[in-house]
Amino acid sequence: MLIFVSLLRVWPILNWRERVVSSDAVARKMYLQFILGVLATGLVWSGYVITSFDQMSRLEVISCLVVVAAMSSGAVTVLAPSRKLTFIYMSLLILPIAFFTLLNEDHDLNTLGILALIYWVLMISISQRSHEFVKAAIKLRLENNELLSQSETERKRTEDLNSELVTANKKLDYQKTHLEDLVKLRTEEIVNLSNKVQLTALLNRNGLQAVLTDELQFAQQHQQKVAVLFIDLDGFKQVNDRLGHAIGDGVLVAVAKRITAAMQGALICRWGGDEFIVVITHATEEAAERQAGNIIQRISEAISIADNTVNLGATIGIAMFPDHATDRAELIRRADIAMYLQKRLGRQGVLVFEDNMYKALAKEQTLIEAMHLDIGSEHFKLVYQPIISATNGDLWAVEALLRYEFGTQQVSPMVFIPLAEKTGLILPLGAWVLKKACVDAQNNLPASVKVSINVSVLQLMDDGFLAELDTALYESTIAPSRVHLEITESLFADDKDRIQFVLDELAKRGVAISIDDFGTGYSSLSQLNAIAFNHIKIDKAFVQDLANGNEAIIKAIIMMAKEFGAKTIAEGVETEHELSLLKQLGVNYLQGYYFNKPMPIADLTRQYHVELSELHTT
Repeated sequence: MLIFVSLLRVWPILNWRERVVSSDAVARKMYLQFILGVLATGLVWSGYVITSFDQMSRLEVISCLVVVAAMSSGAVTVLAPSRKLTFIYMSLLILPIAFFTLLNEDHDLNTLGILALIYWVLMISISQRSHEFVKAAIKLRLENNELLSQSETERKRTEDLNSELVTANKKLDYQKTHLEDLVKLRTEEIVNLSNKVQLTALLNRNGLQAVLTDELQFAQQHQQKVAVLFIDLDGFKQVNDRLGHAIGDGVLVAVAKRITAAMQGALICRWGGDEFIVVITHATEEAAERQAGNIIQRISEAISIADNTVNLGATIGIAMFPDHATDRAELIRRADIAMYLQKRLGRQGVLVFEDNMYKALAKEQTLIEAMHLDIGSEHFKLVYQPIISATNGDLWAVEALLRYEFGTQQVSPMVFIPLAEKTGLILPLGAWVLKKACVDAQNNLPASVKVSINVSVLQLMDDGFLAELDTALYESTIAPSRVHLEITESLFADDKDRIQFVLDELAKRGVAISIDDFGTGYSSLSQLNAIAFNHIKIDKAFVQDLANGNEAIIKAIIMMAKEFGAKTIAEGVETEHELSLLKQLGVNYLQGYYFNKPMPIADLTRQYHVELSELHTT
């Protein structure tokens, strides 16, 4: 039987050596034949031992054990890929004869049985390690084959890329030989275009810098002065925002023509956006200032374009060569600094550079950086100034006022508020003020006392303002009717549709609107008629003018407020005389140093004897 099984196993092996495995199905079939052959061999040996053991002599048993051990030893390597097959095959070979020898009455055979079992355990352990080794070897072989495949793919890809590069180089060489003439024809045109702005036909930055270098060298050789005027248009952004960029471009063209007409023979450059530079040679500082004033006058004349009338202004900074700088870039920079500082002072003006301007600019930059870091810290504080009822003298409201301490120095709101607006810091700062004021009022003041909060134009124009207000109201739990937002008249000079939308939303929430500094800024009765507001704050300049007998403006404001159904609040009340006159004129509420200066919320509650039991009652 064993010879028959062996012959059956030899035929598939010879057949496999001559065949190529063409598919997974063929491979599985060949693998199955091999397994069946191994199992058949194990079963034959197992059957032989089971059926013949009783007739075996001691020598035959030992011989059988030796054969079985040898076959098991060979199977450790051959069958290593399959752990299960190895276990079954060795068990079929060793376990039957091991058990029979153990159960035999011959003690010597019993010892052989124990050794056979130990040998079986040893072979199983060795087969496990052989299996792990073969598994790792196969994995390594597969990874190696994959790397070889990738290497071959990359090699072919590299050959393809090299072929493409050779082809591309041939094309480039061909084009180069035929484009030289065309390049020569285009060179002059390109140089011209690269030095001029297509829209205005003025010099651009590159063009000005190239020409200015030559002018400064000539002026230095002949000991002459050169003036650089840095011009920034006032109000151009609003033109773009309201009328569109097409109209804005038309306005820039018109401005360029006016500057050219005013400064014939000078170097004129559009530096970028709405900025222009004029270079005047053989110029004194006084002559440069006169020419700058002439430019502002020309630009300020109304511009008619596409059925629109546009009014602009200009701010100009001046730097002189060689008094202020001898380097081209530094000369332009210093003119820019002078323009920037003049813009800080007010629109439409001329300023000549001075050395101390650097210190002012550096101090301002340091302050801006500090403010960015200090939001939410103890350096920013809110103080509150009482607003008193003119009827009974009770505390009616408080105005939240922001204070800033830079190091040990108190910085005026007239300084840090404009800086915050210029840098965009006013948005996070305003959000902090809004939330802080609502929390302070809710936690420290009776429910009958309002809190008035100043809001900048930039805040109202920001898309996230209403969400920030809703968050402040929700987190503080304050009633919206207790919150009064103070806005200035200048607000109506910006995007009217956006402002109208925001004010309507505030009215829906029940938040009151106070118009601050009324009569000192942009006045438009048509705009006042279009919005819902609750209070008009009379500027302290009109209140302090009462000493000169000038009551007409205040009377007019009170009358106007009554027509609109609004109340009036007089700011800057400082004397008994002012208080008496304002009451006689019919002002509803009063605010000023006569009553109290702005103070921390804790001091205010002590000053007005606010008891905890009074809080949050209606």
